[in-house]
Amino acid sequence: MWRRLLFENLDLKIFSLVLTLVLIYVQVQRQIDVELKRYIPINFDRVPPYMSSHADQPAVSGSFRLRGPRHILRYANEKDFAFKIDVTDLELGLNEFTRTVPLTEQMLVTVLRPELRDQLEMVERSQVPLQVDLKVLPAMVNKPIPPLPTPEEGVTSYTLLQWRKEVNVFVPTIGEPAQGHTATVSPKPDKVLLGGPKEALEKIDLVSTVPQINIDGIDSSLWMQAKVEPFDPQSGLFLINSATGGQIEVEVKVERAH
Repeated sequence: MWRRLLFENLDLKIFSLVLTLVLIYVQVQRQIDVELKRYIPINFDRVPPYMSSHADQPAVSGSFRLRGPRHILRYANEKDFAFKIDVTDLELGLNEFTRTVPLTEQMLVTVLRPELRDQLEMVERSQVPLQVDLKVLPAMVNKPIPPLPTPEEGVTSYTLLQWRKEVNVFVPTIGEPAQGHTATVSPKPDKVLLGGPKEALEKIDLVSTVPQINIDGIDSSLWMQAKVEPFDPQSGLFLINSATGGQIEVEVKVERAH
């Protein structure tokens, strides 16, 4: 009896099963629109180590409508998406400057798998800015952050801080001047400006020069040259705007002892 019930009208049963699966697939793949409102985060990608965002979580306000398969967008919300801005090519400047970046559909990223993101399309955007201004502002470590620029009316802007620190130059010497004389060693300049990660800059207060200046037996003043000692590449530290490549003039002033 069971065998008869199972195989009776078998072709029709198979057709019904296939049709059901097709309808389920069509329903799952059906294109729908989802509107995401309020704040869409901005992620700064490949930020140089000497730079950081001034805002904890920058975001643009507005809404946009996405179109895609129902099974992808059914539970989508603002937390699943962000605009990703690559700032790896922002140059290092001594002064404040602004870079205008257009917000394109290609910048819209999601926590969804890449192959799923490719199935989504932005069909409408409302009150989402077409571009943002990235203001790059020099900031000295261990000093108050300078007042942030006032954004122009109708302009969406975010501030990135480039960290730097002015440190003393130390000139190591070997030997002693001639008997009855004293020597005073003075680097010119006596301070240099460093850039790098904030954490590394906080740990450094002076830089040394190489090679050591030999003052053994000298009895008259002279000028010599030295160079700021190379930094450990792992530290990320570097000299800012050093036209001489870190070359330092050293004045050795010799006087008779009183």
